[in-house]
Amino acid sequence: MNVAPPIELAPPDLRPWRTGNTGIPHVWTFTGALEGPDVVILSLLHGNEISGALALTRMLEGGLRPNAGSLSLIFANVAAFERFDPARPRNSRFVDEDMNRLWDDRLYQRPALTCERRRARELLPILERADFVLDLHSMYSGTVPLMLSGWGAAGRELAARVGAPSVVVADRGHEDGRRLIDWANSAEGEGRPAAVLLEAGQHWARSTARTAFDISIRFLQVVGSIDDESAGAFSGSVPPGQNQRLVEVTDVVTVTSTDFAFVRPFGDLEVIDESGTVIAHEAGRMIRTPYDACVLVMPTNLPRPGLTAVRLGRFVSLPVF
Repeated sequence: MNVAPPIELAPPDLRPWRTGNTGIPHVWTFTGALEGPDVVILSLLHGNEISGALALTRMLEGGLRPNAGSLSLIFANVAAFERFDPARPRNSRFVDEDMNRLWDDRLYQRPALTCERRRARELLPILERADFVLDLHSMYSGTVPLMLSGWGAAGRELAARVGAPSVVVADRGHEDGRRLIDWANSAEGEGRPAAVLLEAGQHWARSTARTAFDISIRFLQVVGSIDDESAGAFSGSVPPGQNQRLVEVTDVVTVTSTDFAFVRPFGDLEVIDESGTVIAHEAGRMIRTPYDACVLVMPTNLPRPGLTAVRLGRFVSLPVF
């Protein structure tokens, strides 16, 4: 039986930020005095991942403004967030469908039949004009912060420039839909922003909110939105990871039936030494590691048909940019 992690964070009050200043609810855009990049930081693509929303409210309450270019702060799926219940914290991930599986090239053409699709189409113009995007997330069982770069060079380069957290994961996403970073960093997406996704830690741990905020400030500093003085005034400069490592994902294990089960609980970034080691079984099929020193990325503790159970990868050198 899975024991739910403790809820150490209280969800922020978003009522002061409901109107926004762009004509789009819960979207705030500020412009600096100097020319510079158009930057977006999003929170709440998943309504129960409240650490990112806490980071953005802290920026808004503190009066953070870009020195150069524009900065847009977005509370994405507020409809799901407003359903957050500490007694059932997993139930507010979305209203109708996962908002971080909708970002294909036909988003404008598809009927906007769900709450999440309507909101995604509302936000798309802000994202289309961005140069850099940071998408703030958290994890149910993982505790080690990860920066997900997507597969392309743009995301990997941006993750390396930010320099934190210490582990970067490069993957092609999920079978059940395209993430925002996949849309942004896709080969066909010429002119789209470079984007990274921060998994800041366990959903409701105090440390996760601190990580989301500190790395957001570091991100803004690195892309040229704020200067060193502004960064230091808010949180101090977050030092780059001294030995930043890249996990390159080669395989995604997707649950296909209710019979799926891991052979034991696995930790995030756990390394399985030997190729061919059985890590799970499903309907009589053994799921094995494809090579030695296989890294297990974000193994789920609640496997469901159609969703990712675990990503399999290996540590490789992170290019220096």
